[in-house]
Amino acid sequence: MGRKKRNESPVEGHLKAVANHYIQRIQQGENITILSILEELLNALMIAERDLYLSFASDNQANGFYDRGLKLTMGNLNLKVPRVRFEEFFKDGEDSDIFTLLHSL
Repeated sequence: MGRKKRNESPVEGHLKAVANHYIQRIQQGENITILSILEELLNALMIAERDLYLSFASDNQANGFYDRGLKLTMGNLNLKVPRVRFEEFFKDGEDSDIFTLLHSL
C-alpha cells in the first residue's frame, strides 16, 4: 500500500522555488550571501501568506506590491510587501513584530 501524497501548501511551494533558485545560482558559481537569501526568502513568504489569505477571501485579489526597506546590522533588505485590492493585507502595525525581530539580527 503506497503513501498518499498530500497537497503542497502555498508556503512550501514558494520555499521550494526559492531553494531551487539558489541551488541553480550556486551550481553556476555565483557568490551567494546570507542577506540575499534572507531577502528572497522573506519576499517569498509574504507572497505565500497573501496567496493563503486570498484562498479564503474569494471576493478579493492580488494588487501588486509596495517597497519597504529594512536596515539590519548585517546590511539592508529591499522587501516587496504584497497588496490586495479591496482591503489592507498588512494592517498598520501588524508587520511591526516581524520587522522588530529582523532588526535584532
